[in-house]
Amino acid sequence: MVQKINHQFFPGTTTFYQKKLSRIECGDCSLRLKKAEVLALQKIFGLEDAVVTPVLMCLEESPAQDEPQEAAAKPPVVSPQIRLSEAGQLSLNMQSPYSELTGYCGEYHSLFVSTDSNEKRLVEGLFSIGKDPSDPNLCRAHMTLYNEKHKEIKWYSGPFFINRHYRTWHCILIGHEKQEVCMLTASHFNATLRPNQFNMVLALTTSSGVQKKPVVHRLLLSRRPFSKRDQKLIQAQLMLNTDSICISEDALSALEETTNQRLQNAKSKMARSEYQAVLTAIGIIRQMGQKRTYYTINESMIYGADTIAADKRLRALALSTIRACTDTVYYNKVSQTVLEICTNILEKGKRL
Repeated sequence: MVQKINHQFFPGTTTFYQKKLSRIECGDCSLRLKKAEVLALQKIFGLEDAVVTPVLMCLEESPAQDEPQEAAAKPPVVSPQIRLSEAGQLSLNMQSPYSELTGYCGEYHSLFVSTDSNEKRLVEGLFSIGKDPSDPNLCRAHMTLYNEKHKEIKWYSGPFFINRHYRTWHCILIGHEKQEVCMLTASHFNATLRPNQFNMVLALTTSSGVQKKPVVHRLLLSRRPFSKRDQKLIQAQLMLNTDSICISEDALSALEETTNQRLQNAKSKMARSEYQAVLTAIGIIRQMGQKRTYYTINESMIYGADTIAADKRLRALALSTIRACTDTVYYNKVSQTVLEICTNILEKGKRL
């Protein structure tokens, strides 16, 4: 019943969930419903106007508020205070016969690396796109994040729209509890034969962990769930890579040794083909790569060293001068190569 109501009246969202319906059935007077929810229930259960009208009148007098006791359960989709108007190159109207938004509707599995510096784990989530419950002409996205035990821990929602000129889509998500803001952007593909299947997204948000700081990271969306093997291969594409590969001699040698051991123990032709491909790639790196010596050091060892200079301004100058000579890039783009690699992992996931 829950899926039926959400699918028919609030597609791509989780406005209704089982605990909420149970509270309605038990006549919980403390539960506050929105007008759209009441009207949806009326149509599903064929309620008379005489029953529904008094409820709607009460809602007008006392607007629904989120209840503290609902914090531990999955909250309904709350409309964030962000309103966009379709003008120029922005596409927001889902009802338009030429709308390219409909190809995105539905659910996606999401995957990104935790932004907590002390916890380098993959974070899974569920991302859904559908009609805005408050205005069916508009498009809304909703994201749920899970912890290691796959328990829901965070919920976000916000408008989803396309910029036709730049061929990009954007989403502004607002957290339900702390109202943290997360902005997503990705290349726009106008799928004609079937709905969009996946995309690599750039996210600008606030880091998790004790210290909250602005952070940018990659996030992958896929219609199909991620297998453990998918996650292992995709994790490398979630790094802020450039088109250059920089790997230390120690790391390259360790990889070569590990791969050789796995090749010797491989029992199937498919596994041997995979390990051999890695060894061949390592050979190309050794043959064609430019070997250089790199130094790595935490910047705090320079900026915080009184032995360099007592004046922090001088230490800042020294650090900035050194950084200007490094290979660090100013920005990162999601290239076509990244998309092709993810396509091979997700859509051609069968072992060679």
